[in-house]
Amino acid sequence: VQNTTTLTIMPRYTIAGEHISQMIFLMASLNQMKDFSGYYSADAPSRDIGTHQFSLNYNISFPSRSLSFFSALNYSNMSSATVKSRYSGISLGGNYALFDNKLQTGISGSLMQNKTGDSSSTIFNGSLNASYALSKMHALRGMLFLTNNRSEVNVSGGYPSFRETRAEISYQFTW
Repeated sequence: VQNTTTLTIMPRYTIAGEHISQMIFLMASLNQMKDFSGYYSADAPSRDIGTHQFSLNYNISFPSRSLSFFSALNYSNMSSATVKSRYSGISLGGNYALFDNKLQTGISGSLMQNKTGDSSSTIFNGSLNASYALSKMHALRGMLFLTNNRSEVNVSGGYPSFRETRAEISYQFTW
């Protein structure tokens, strides 16, 4: 038997104007999972997990130009009896529409620092995407994702570094 408790608050403030709209919001989420399972022996490590996540976000958009930008500061902390993990970093990005909103484009990137136990790493995630509406029912989409996780310790002492690139091209039919 497990019991999960979550408390999330997300206050926001919006300034809506004719040419510029801005929004700032804070997200705070506190999670706790208690494991009451009798499957493991009484002297086994606790399987309880606690997570705290915080994010401060700012968005600005220019509706008449079909342009928007966003940024975020992120922090999360997870702890259990056997592992402690912390992530902190920044995210930036933007979106732009062209040709009467038929072509939607976007770019985003994040840089995060991770500390798990004695291991640390720097993680970069980036993405590019585009979608072109051929008609109301047909669209072409393309996405490119890049992840670069650079560990600051050798493989035997922690988690290995890795790089991943993924591209997707799709056709969408909506009825």
